[in-house]
Amino acid sequence: MLSFLKLRVAGFGAGETGLRIWNSNGTLRYAYDDAPLDGEPSLIVRVPGRIASDFLLKLQDIHVYRWKKSYQPSSKSKKLHLAHSEWNLIYKEDNGQIEEFSGINAYPRKWNQFMELVTNLVQESTAAHLNGLARFDMTLTDMTKGQRADGKEAQITYTETLSLDRYEDTLSYVIRIGEKTQIKHEYKIPEMIDYLLANCEQYLKEHDETGYRLPEHGKPSLSVNVRYRNGRNVSFRRSYNRYGVPDDWNEFLDDFYSAIKYFGLFGSTFDPDLYRHGVKKGEYIFLDCASMQDDATEYFRAKEDDLHVGDVVIVPDTATKKEKMMLVSEIIYCTRDNVPAPLDETNFIIRKYSLSSLFSSDESDEDDDDLDDER
Repeated sequence: MLSFLKLRVAGFGAGETGLRIWNSNGTLRYAYDDAPLDGEPSLIVRVPGRIASDFLLKLQDIHVYRWKKSYQPSSKSKKLHLAHSEWNLIYKEDNGQIEEFSGINAYPRKWNQFMELVTNLVQESTAAHLNGLARFDMTLTDMTKGQRADGKEAQITYTETLSLDRYEDTLSYVIRIGEKTQIKHEYKIPEMIDYLLANCEQYLKEHDETGYRLPEHGKPSLSVNVRYRNGRNVSFRRSYNRYGVPDDWNEFLDDFYSAIKYFGLFGSTFDPDLYRHGVKKGEYIFLDCASMQDDATEYFRAKEDDLHVGDVVIVPDTATKKEKMMLVSEIIYCTRDNVPAPLDETNFIIRKYSLSSLFSSDESDEDDDDLDDER
């Protein structure tokens, strides 16, 4: 199956055009290499599932890997008098090598079939993107520490809201800290709003809005409200972690990231340490930890799901029979079938490092027995 392709065609009386099509986690997307207007990001279009399946199936019948590396007309070709035209294709399938093909006034046997397939993909996806969404709002809510007027520390509400409005042609990103502080960035990008709204609509169609755990009290939560042109509203609220959002949530955020990456403002909504956090039933927590002295790494297990990348933990040092500090560089949630290290041979961390842990030698009441019965 296709992993990615990059096609460039020049001449044909229409200048030069570059198109990328790629498959990421089962989602097919395409984008033109050149932005619609100078200085603006390219539109990244999510291809609807039915159109993507049809394209990938028909692409297999063309057998691109059988093409020659280079095509040129023979000296007797009647095409030599034609206006100069050339093409270049970089192509890769899953588990295959990256291949490059090119031609000048000459083409593979199934070139017309290939170009028709690519053209239909773009045209059908564009037609499907004449969508019914009028507005999309997504709000992340969390609690953070702040100061009251009297100087005392208190828990305050922190929110981030991403909004798309078809009629205003705007994307807004608003951060609110407490009741008074607000930071708002608004982007007037009419060339992209339709595509972004369509990508949102397509994504929501592919995922059931039920079946995900509701937010835990005091934990980050996500609220989504969608308004259609016909007046229908859809709203739902989820926990902002692995329980609440689909596994390909980062793919969804890429649509927004592509639109505003040039402006460089990203908050907790785009933090994978939030939406990729949360152990599920039947999973074990493995920590990939890095030494504080050198580049050595080692796997440990954790019983509690309260750690984040960047935390320092106290772990057993099997060589010296003492304790040592290591930095959590990755949190891995896995089942028995895909653990990164032998389950029964991987030590548990002793505790999370804190200043208070320097003055306490209390040990956990829990032993280090396997958690098979608990998961």
